[in-house]
Amino acid sequence: MLLILSNKFDTTTDLVIERLNKRRIPFVRWNVEDMLRSHKITLEICAGKLRKALLLTEGRSVDLERDISVIWYRRPDKVQPHRAIRKSSHKEFAVREGSMILSNLWALLKNKVWINHPTNNHLLDNKLYQLGLAEQLGMATPPTLVTNNPSEVRRFRKEHGDLAAKPLSAGVIQDKKGEKLIYTRKLKDEDVAHLESIKLCPTLFQAYIPKKLELRITVVENSVFACAIESQRSAKTIEDWRRYDFPNVPHYPFKLPYKLSKQLVSFLKMTGIKFGAFDFILTPDNQLVFLEINPNGQWYWIEKLTGLPITDKLVTLFEYSIEGR
Repeated sequence: MLLILSNKFDTTTDLVIERLNKRRIPFVRWNVEDMLRSHKITLEICAGKLRKALLLTEGRSVDLERDISVIWYRRPDKVQPHRAIRKSSHKEFAVREGSMILSNLWALLKNKVWINHPTNNHLLDNKLYQLGLAEQLGMATPPTLVTNNPSEVRRFRKEHGDLAAKPLSAGVIQDKKGEKLIYTRKLKDEDVAHLESIKLCPTLFQAYIPKKLELRITVVENSVFACAIESQRSAKTIEDWRRYDFPNVPHYPFKLPYKLSKQLVSFLKMTGIKFGAFDFILTPDNQLVFLEINPNGQWYWIEKLTGLPITDKLVTLFEYSIEGR
């Protein structure tokens, strides 16, 4: 059956489970953050081979080696310490050990069908690596600079004109009020005059690509679903469509050139993943420019706005993988 690695607050997992139930596809959901609080995991190695990988979760006993054939690495959260542990140092140790057993488990179950294996996802956290692969496959990419040297940014801007600044990592700051997203933004003259702060934190800069519209392209193995996002229709989304202004920003299906669809499928195969969400710009002269891929990106808002059957295709992938097709 299918093992879903998620967290208890992920509504996308809830949606997919509804479809799984309708199609009677067997699965077990494991909200990984509660591993130390309400679940039990046992790994046994004999003669260098995995003899037992047993998970007790939600009142179920699952033999991960024998019962599971497909694993969906959706969005598992960080392991949380048991409430009975009082000392912060003990909590840290327990979480570290819990995280380590998971890392070992993912490696031991590498022979399963993964969508996607965390090792492959982690490799694609590297945006510069992504750009290199895209260029290797023949896609256009923006000139890119990562630095904490202000003089290099000034040189780069003189060479390429307007720049976009964005985080090199996930772009999330956690504070007492919760998560704060760092959005892509176009550098203004006043920003360039106050670049000294990047000495404290390296930043990614790219030549600013003029936009006719933007594309979110979701690829599920060999199936490609492209959604046009008319981000330039709203002042709120001109620099980053993730600021969302749905009433004023049309979303609709977009027909990609056949060559690009093949390149995107090849990108997944090269990186060993079966699911990925790509971001592209369509320039005013109709050039398609690769920005990045999120191997665990969101898609349901696109499905709701466009009717693109992304979830059904993903569930079909689970079903066929379980059956060995």
